[in-house]
Amino acid sequence: MAGTFPPTRTVLAVIGVILAAFTIMLAEPARSGDRVTVDEFIRQTDTRIPELLDRYDIPGASVALVFDGEIVWTEGYGVADSESGRPVDAGTVFEAGSIAKSLTAWGVMRLVESGDVALEAPVEQHLDRWALPESEHDTEDVTVRRLLSNSSGLPFVIHFPSIDGLLAGEPSAAHVTPEQPPGEGFIYSNPGWVILALMIEDVTGLSYPEYMRREVLEPLGMIDSGFGWHDEFQPVVATGHTSEGDPVPLDDHGPYGAGSLYTTADDLARFVAASMPGPNGAPAGNGVLSPESVDLMHTSQIDVSGIYHRVMSESYGLGHFVETLPNGETGITHGGESSGWLTAYYLAPETGDGLIFLTNSRRSWRMVSVLDDWAEWRGFPSTVMTRNYARLESGVRIAIGVFAIGAIVNLGLLVSGGYRGTRRLDPLSRKHWLRRLALALLALLLAGTWWLVANTVAGPFFPILAVYLGVALTAFALTLLVLAISPVTGVPRPARTDRGSETG
Repeated sequence: MAGTFPPTRTVLAVIGVILAAFTIMLAEPARSGDRVTVDEFIRQTDTRIPELLDRYDIPGASVALVFDGEIVWTEGYGVADSESGRPVDAGTVFEAGSIAKSLTAWGVMRLVESGDVALEAPVEQHLDRWALPESEHDTEDVTVRRLLSNSSGLPFVIHFPSIDGLLAGEPSAAHVTPEQPPGEGFIYSNPGWVILALMIEDVTGLSYPEYMRREVLEPLGMIDSGFGWHDEFQPVVATGHTSEGDPVPLDDHGPYGAGSLYTTADDLARFVAASMPGPNGAPAGNGVLSPESVDLMHTSQIDVSGIYHRVMSESYGLGHFVETLPNGETGITHGGESSGWLTAYYLAPETGDGLIFLTNSRRSWRMVSVLDDWAEWRGFPSTVMTRNYARLESGVRIAIGVFAIGAIVNLGLLVSGGYRGTRRLDPLSRKHWLRRLALALLALLLAGTWWLVANTVAGPFFPILAVYLGVALTAFALTLLVLAISPVTGVPRPARTDRGSETG
């Protein structure tokens, strides 16, 4: 007699147990409860960060907290370098990436306040050594304000040379030519920020690093920071790490204006504190800029577009991402991300609150949970970044469940058909060949897309979940492929019967 396949209720029960196991494995460590005082939040964060570093294999991080316009806490965790084991402390220098754009905006606004630069002027009016190439769009509309707000129409380019490369003609014309009418919409453009750095040099006669040191960093008290590599950073600089944990060489020639900022959590906290009113009625700007200029930089200029940057915030001001928090207050933020680093600051000017974290790993996206804890504690109660990250994370968890269930169902069909003898391995069979070919192509497309493209994108965002998603998706694709090459014959194996005894 042919065997029978387990009843549907049994299969569903097994699927339920598996999904419950997935839920337990993928669950985040429980968060602490109500947060009342600054000291309590610091104690809880001081416990949570080492847990995150350990769970997600992040080498090191440095964190700072601003409360009521004052720096109240800085701390380092983990190691600055995975090979030497040198610990991170509050003075460890990190490569801060695109946070440099916010500081560059301060440098430009210094020149606006002095009358040396006009926000509404075409940037070419302030350039001596370089000019935008001819374009179908009017380059007169590429103004200083539009460069500061990423609305100049210049393209999104990840790897772009610094000022020397720009002057030497290294970038292609397409990388420095507006691809849409200036002012029409948001494009996060590294080339635009390098052009602003060149403008600073042409207007002041100083190198960009020297001008920024004199006019922005030192007046803000950021004495351990600098643009471009300095030998004094060597003993205290952290080593960046890829999402796989490999060390990344320091970028000692990064694009001025767009990046190349080396800083500490304590120094960046000074910048954040200066970006809002201080204690005892001290105005924003800390004497470097007027409160009006700071407010202008924090005022939305253009709605953010693009899948990636829409995760970050709602709009862009002048060198800062800007959003409206759920409680109606304004949130200001910027981050920096590269192959070995993830950094960010967040501030709420109306309440005097700010949080800074610098990490030396591409795997550090889970640090946004600290931002979530902070926002909840301060009653915001969330930010665009944390909400969108949570939605993406939920989507990944759902995808894991869907692919896992699909793999189990496919495996059940294979086992059932093989046990009954109604499904046989026969890749060359012409039975239902078109449908089977479609299944095989779908399986190859899913597996290929994941391992060749999606894995490298999802891995840094969701270091652990991406592993489970890869396993579930691959299992689903493999079982789908086996189904495609094992057609249903529709004819079960003959039932085996016992011979009866012969009678005379």
